Amino acid sequence: MPNVVTMIEDTTDYAFRNAKASLEIEGQTLPTGSEELILQNLRGELSEEEFLQRALEIALGV
Repeated sequence: MPNVVTMIEDTTDYAFRNAKASLEIEGQTLPTGSEELILQNLRGELSEEEFLQRALEIALGV
């Protein structure tokens, strides 16, 4: 039986892939570097403040 952490990671990965596919169906893509940033945020590896700062940097091309 898989452990809880593995199940959460699988669910997070599945949800992210579905969201990304929905964007692609609409002709949109994620900016370079944002995919790993989003996954780090979903895994709880970043504070909300750090996530927002880095997302802004990606959006501004800094």
